[in-house]
Amino acid sequence: MIIQPDKETRNVNDLFYESERKRIDMLNREFSHDVELTKKENDVLVWLCGWDNWTIESVISVFRKVRDKVI
Repeated sequence: MIIQPDKETRNVNDLFYESERKRIDMLNREFSHDVELTKKENDVLVWLCGWDNWTIESVISVFRKVRDKVI
């Protein structure tokens, strides 16, 4: 599960923080809700969630394709 850092520990505004939270929720719902991540893995995914929705939707699409091919 991706854990969003506390807002107070970072220099971000409320709008960015809320948008990031929504993208983290998208990824958690899709893939990592029951997966334990290392700090480095979590940090990278939080960073990725700072990008736009199009980026996250593209990553989700790729992950789905990989998952479906493996299963």
